[in-house]
Amino acid sequence: MMQTEHAIKIQTESFEGFESIFLNEEFALGWNCLFVLPVWLKSWWDVFGGNQDPEILTGYRHGKLIGVAPLHVEENTARFIGGENICDYQDMVVAPNHHQEFLEAVLSYLKKRGIQSLELGALRPESISLTQLPDVARRRGHTVVCDPAGISSEIALPGTWESYLQILGANSAMKFAENCGGSTKRVTSGFGSLNGRKRFQNIWTSFFLCLKRADRTNPNF
Repeated sequence: MMQTEHAIKIQTESFEGFESIFLNEEFALGWNCLFVLPVWLKSWWDVFGGNQDPEILTGYRHGKLIGVAPLHVEENTARFIGGENICDYQDMVVAPNHHQEFLEAVLSYLKKRGIQSLELGALRPESISLTQLPDVARRRGHTVVCDPAGISSEIALPGTWESYLQILGANSAMKFAENCGGSTKRVTSGFGSLNGRKRFQNIWTSFFLCLKRADRTNPNF
């Protein structure tokens, strides 16, 4: 199903299509939040999605993908896929310089779809959904309510794993290594940078499989 707003075509995608979009590095989208990645949202949906269908909206301008809004609909309300207890932060994924037109098209699509409310939680202060969407919605005559959900405490992490271990100190680093099941040397050798989205996707898939196995074998996990 498609709707058009200012030359933007909005269509729905499956999780498989969403994953293909992420793996295609030719799409210049801003994947700046771990919790909006397809592998994360699909894992949440497999457990909590129930019998609903996702409403993953993609926007195209003259055939060029400019944004993705990973939503689902409950009755007349649209929300982000994911829960605030698992997905720390949520947002839309939009190409630079296309925020306004993509958001306009999403709101137009939801209105024609019969959606009466859009509830978006767990937003960072710099997120697209918080910095840009409210103004777009107000211009369209919608009522906007923004409430603080809580305070996020953050620290700046060092650039390398070795620097982090130095901050911990010898005793703390050794205890940390023991909790990880090995020495600091073994832990350090397991860290590195990931190049390429396909490799990232494969590693995260393996990570979630490990979590599922741990959950089945360890009742305290």
